[in-house]
Amino acid sequence: MTRNLWKGLLLFIFLPFLWAQEGQLIDKVAAKVDGETITLSEVEEAYSLYRTQVSQKEMSDEELRKYVLDELINRKLLYLVARDDTTITVTDEEVNQALEEQLKSIEESMGKEQFEAELK
Repeated sequence: MTRNLWKGLLLFIFLPFLWAQEGQLIDKVAAKVDGETITLSEVEEAYSLYRTQVSQKEMSDEELRKYVLDELINRKLLYLVARDDTTITVTDEEVNQALEEQLKSIEESMGKEQFEAELK
C-alpha cells in the first residue's frame, strides 16, 4: 500500500512537467558557425524583416532566404571574432552615440509619427 502511495505521489508531482515537455517545439538548426547555432526560427524572423524591405521583383523567395542565411552567418562570424579579440574596447559614450545614430536613421526612414507609434 505504501509503495503504491509513493508511486501515485511521484506521478502526481512529475506529471505536469511531463506534459509541459510534450508541448515544447524543438527548433531546427539552419547552420553552425564555429559551434554556434543559427536556428531556422532566426532565419525565418530575419527573412520576414528583409521581405518587408525587398520586393519580389528584386529577389525571389529562395534568393532572399539564401541572402538572409549568409547575412546571419556573417554576423555570427563577426560576433565570434569580436568576442575573442581582447584588443577591442568600446566606451559607454561610443555605444550611446552609435545607438543614437541608429535610432535617428530608423526615425528618418520611417517618419517621426510612425517611429513614435512603433515605440509605444
